[in-house]
Amino acid sequence: MAKIFNPLQSERASGKANGGIFQSWRGLNIYRKFTMPTIRHTVTQMKRRGNFSITSKNWKAILTQPERDTWNALKLTIHDLWAVSVRATGLDLYKKINEVLVDAGKTLLTLAPTTTSMASPVCTIKNDATANEITVPKPSADEVSEYAPFFDVWVAGLSAFVETVANVTLITTVGVSPSIQPGKGLFRHIAFVNENSTTDQTLRFRSAPAVDLPAGVKLVVYVIRYTKDGLKSVPVKMEGISVLHV
Repeated sequence: MAKIFNPLQSERASGKANGGIFQSWRGLNIYRKFTMPTIRHTVTQMKRRGNFSITSKNWKAILTQPERDTWNALKLTIHDLWAVSVRATGLDLYKKINEVLVDAGKTLLTLAPTTTSMASPVCTIKNDATANEITVPKPSADEVSEYAPFFDVWVAGLSAFVETVANVTLITTVGVSPSIQPGKGLFRHIAFVNENSTTDQTLRFRSAPAVDLPAGVKLVVYVIRYTKDGLKSVPVKMEGISVLHV
């Protein structure tokens, strides 16, 4: 990076030239090498970008004004992965709820949902000698009838893991030191799981052998429960120690 005085015979310059970029940095004119931005095109990211594009376009192209009015009148508090409440507009709610429904293979809503939000699941996490195990209790008959609930799980702290519901493909995340609270970018999504079962749902997963994953690494799990209309519960956070598969 070079500091430039009177660039291009002027007081200030910006933009690309000769394989580099003129820009301002901390009050200085600088010239740096141009590098192509890296955009990860994983299957999951491409799918999410596609879903975001679909819901954004539908808001203007498909929904009528009376349908948009039902979303604008919807007064709901939504939460991010850390259970922090987020203020949302009607458009925000339409996109967030329908992106969940698209991801879960369900039908998109045009009118705002009339059901209430789902209660958080009362989950348990435990470790045994071979795997980590999360149990989500079965819903009551009334919950199944009214909400048709389903849930999803986000995990950080495994080098690679196996999950026993619906033969979900292996995915990879990174190890997390016991003293660190992982950021959102470290979490990986397992799957949406149909909760309409007469038995408790149990997910078992474990770390694959890895030289960069020492024993004692922290495992952080968030479980989010949804109604059939895509309204979600406050996320439930659980922590444990990642079990290595040796």
